[in-house]
Amino acid sequence: MKNIYLLFTATLIVSCATKSQLNLKDVKSVKVTSKEDRSVLYFKDYTPKKISRKIASIKKIDEQMSDANSYFFSLYSQYRTINKLTHTKDELNICPQFHNEIIISKIKNSSVTAHDNINYRKFQSTPYSVITHPSLALNYKNEKVFEYLSEKGLWANAKEVVKSALIEHNQLNLLELKSLCESGFSEGFYAYKNMVSYYSSNTFAFSKKSMPAFLKIPVLANMLILHNFTDGINNYEDNVITSLNISWFKSYLDDLKSEVDDEKKYLSLR
Repeated sequence: MKNIYLLFTATLIVSCATKSQLNLKDVKSVKVTSKEDRSVLYFKDYTPKKISRKIASIKKIDEQMSDANSYFFSLYSQYRTINKLTHTKDELNICPQFHNEIIISKIKNSSVTAHDNINYRKFQSTPYSVITHPSLALNYKNEKVFEYLSEKGLWANAKEVVKSALIEHNQLNLLELKSLCESGFSEGFYAYKNMVSYYSSNTFAFSKKSMPAFLKIPVLANMLILHNFTDGINNYEDNVITSLNISWFKSYLDDLKSEVDDEKKYLSLR
């Protein structure tokens, strides 16, 4: 496991010089899809490895689904999970393209840990927390949450700002769901299908270049954003990961959870 304590100590030095701008050295970022209103996600430099063991936090796959169904139900479950997390009403009322599938499927929301339980104020001097807590990098009033809170000096209101950013982000998920429901396709789904068709079967899926490519897919980006709030990925998401041949992504999420645990210990000592 990476030494989170050294990482945050170095961050404190950096944050003294730049409190509002996320000029993170040796940290990579990627914009989700090409949409202007989509957020940027930050991630650690990561070398994918083939996984021979089953990750404990992953639930058993009950059935194999088509790529279209796996993608749609992953996004739909993520949309509903964020609504549950933010106490927001579902707005997807009709879905012609997946009507029968929705009726047949007994889709369940993922269990969530309330974002109110996270003390975001402790992160105001640790900008690297946008890696372990991607919700801090979501868009809010045309800025990243971390930058907005730092520039305005509003870390006391961080929970409400993060909640608003999650709701704003979920409206983009809803727009994509509506596109899928109307036509069966979306920009995110095209990106996913292209990755399945051209990259999942070759060495690219296990190269360092793969992480930013896969995080452009909204469903994968949502998994990263939700890792702080759920107990693991669901069956639909697992099918997406399997079809992309990126079992290492589960390990990356598990590693982040481990770092969050270390981070809590570190911050408790401050």
